[in-house]
Amino acid sequence: MKLSKKIGLISLSLVLSFATSASAAEKFYYLKRTSFSKYVWVNDGQFFTNINTACIEIENTANMYIQYWDKNDNFVSSQLISGSGWKCDNNPRYGTYRIKLLNANRNSEEKVRLVGGEIWYDK
Repeated sequence: MKLSKKIGLISLSLVLSFATSASAAEKFYYLKRTSFSKYVWVNDGQFFTNINTACIEIENTANMYIQYWDKNDNFVSSQLISGSGWKCDNNPRYGTYRIKLLNANRNSEEKVRLVGGEIWYDK
């Protein structure tokens, strides 16, 4: 076997082993069907480390925020989610955070109705 072919196979092997180890470190939390008038904490307010993506599926046309809170219970950031269907916040957040889903229509009687969702995070 030629040297260039061996180097190519070694490189491919390294890439595949890195991809496998990187994806093995990622975890998923699955949100169940729920509805809320004001807000709900994801996973009862448990912390997630290095959140990669937060996706939710909204059943109705409600507007809501995905809020991120740090270990000191400080509000860090928020993403507005509008309309129905599958919506994602793809902005990675490094560190440890709790996630709060907040109804953006707080003066309305309309509840946010979620079909479910997923949080992708590190160990």
